[in-house]
Amino acid sequence: MQKIVMTNGVAMLVEETVTDIVDLDEFRRGISLNAVSTPVLPFGCIYYSEKDNNQILCVVRKAEVIDVNNANRMYKVALPHRLYTFSVRNGQLRGILQHFILAMPKDLKEEVFDAPFPNRTSDGSLCQSGVMMSNSKESLTFRVDHVVNQVERTRFNTDHISAAKQAMPSLFAEGAGGQYTQMLTKWKIWTEEHEETWEASLKDIPWRKVGTLGQLIDGRR
Repeated sequence: MQKIVMTNGVAMLVEETVTDIVDLDEFRRGISLNAVSTPVLPFGCIYYSEKDNNQILCVVRKAEVIDVNNANRMYKVALPHRLYTFSVRNGQLRGILQHFILAMPKDLKEEVFDAPFPNRTSDGSLCQSGVMMSNSKESLTFRVDHVVNQVERTRFNTDHISAAKQAMPSLFAEGAGGQYTQMLTKWKIWTEEHEETWEASLKDIPWRKVGTLGQLIDGRR
């Protein structure tokens, strides 16, 4: 089967192949039997699963240059896509992971990287003090959006500074004397030096790989 498609000032001859033919009523029945129902999902949600009143959600905030607050001092740094993985048990938020990804996932094989921030533990679990709303009567979407927005604006909790230093790429850690503020300063300088190319250049930074998106999700089941 051939057809002509005209777009952007050009005409294309497109050839299509019919791979299968099914009865329309049978097709409709198949759709109804395999229908998937989800709640209204949060902004940036790229994955959702539900089983026995337990849910897993993955939410992404796209790469950007933002001000991060460490010890009440602001550092303007370029961040990759931030991946937040939520575990929900009987409607209550029970666990949140924060990681980096360097591309928007096309499948569960997308690589996941450590986010070298001191408000999270070595496995990526976020310190939830001041941002958790597990007992809120608001919708799941509202609570997830609230948590992500609060985390991205909060002052870093330095309880887990050793894990943050371990996760910091060598590009920022070398010559920094092991001090997290010096590492952030180098990150800030790198961002300024790559003002025009920071988004593409983020992929050249040796972030610490922790696995794939699928492995991360499997670990929360």
